[in-house]
Amino acid sequence: MPVSEGAAVMLTIELPFPSSSLMPNRAAGQHWASLHAAKRTARDTAYALTKQAAKALKPMAGDVPLTLTFHAPDRRKRDRDNCLAAAKHQLDGVALALGIDDSQFEPLTVCRGEPVPGGRMVVTIGATT
Repeated sequence: MPVSEGAAVMLTIELPFPSSSLMPNRAAGQHWASLHAAKRTARDTAYALTKQAAKALKPMAGDVPLTLTFHAPDRRKRDRDNCLAAAKHQLDGVALALGIDDSQFEPLTVCRGEPVPGGRMVVTIGATT
């Protein structure tokens, strides 16, 4: 089922805030095994939560609008591009669960939300801006 321009919200998923170990400015200098474990955990968690939430969704063709809203665990400033880069493996898990290639996420909108205890990333699939 293609998602066309002007589509309504199809699905919203709450994922954990990306691990600080996956932030690009922190990834350098980490042992490859601990970095690999953090990447795998991020992908697998996103896959499981998306699979559970998207049970009734049919495979999508064409562009799939995606909005990411990052709710940090505290009020420290974080660059949107770093948050997006740290969320790469979570997005891979979301795409895998939906049965699509992550290159179909178009347009991709990145927003900052209000801080929440523990932090979270809200993924809205099929939303348009």
